Amino acid sequence: MNPKNIIFDLDGTLIDSISGISFSFGEAIKAVLPGHNVPAITNLIGLPIRKIFSLALAEEDARVLKNLEESFRKSYDSVGFEMCCVYPGVYESLDQICSSGYTCYILTNKPIKPATKIVQKLSLSKFITELFTLDCGYPRFRSKADAALEMKRRLKLEESQVLLVGDSQDDAEAAHQCGFNFIAVAYGYGNIHKNPNVAFQKSINQFEDLNDIIM
Repeated sequence: MNPKNIIFDLDGTLIDSISGISFSFGEAIKAVLPGHNVPAITNLIGLPIRKIFSLALAEEDARVLKNLEESFRKSYDSVGFEMCCVYPGVYESLDQICSSGYTCYILTNKPIKPATKIVQKLSLSKFITELFTLDCGYPRFRSKADAALEMKRRLKLEESQVLLVGDSQDDAEAAHQCGFNFIAVAYGYGNIHKNPNVAFQKSINQFEDLNDIIM
């Protein structure tokens, strides 16, 4: 690998966001489906929130899912987004990565509004050249892979010079469709490193391990 550009997933890769997402997930269920059990969603973090509701609740009613998502957004965009933190070693490693000449991006399923708030709140913006979300294009991108393909096209990224770092299936699919090298994050939520059907160059057990791979 000889990357010049590194694309990072956000949830489960750069930040631990389980507390805020779980809080707002529960608030949405209380508001829309009062009395309903609130299931654990750790293994679903990183997916679009409507997909998380659908899978966690086995819910297919489009109107119910729409109401759940709207309620979640109201809570998360005002309160829940505050309940996140960067993983250990992220600041130090990103500082070294950027100082070594790499260009860094974030690609996330989060909408642009809360993603921007988080990046600014956690002082990650000084390391990140651009933030890409599913709703930063028009029309909205259907998937993280579609957003990654647009990144590749617009930024004129050469496949061999890009490394995508993430913890979930959609990160792996985005890397695969773009022809990017993929680093599987083992400490995140998606457990993508355990999937025997996913090709990745390396896996990392802590964020600092990335520096040992690329430096």
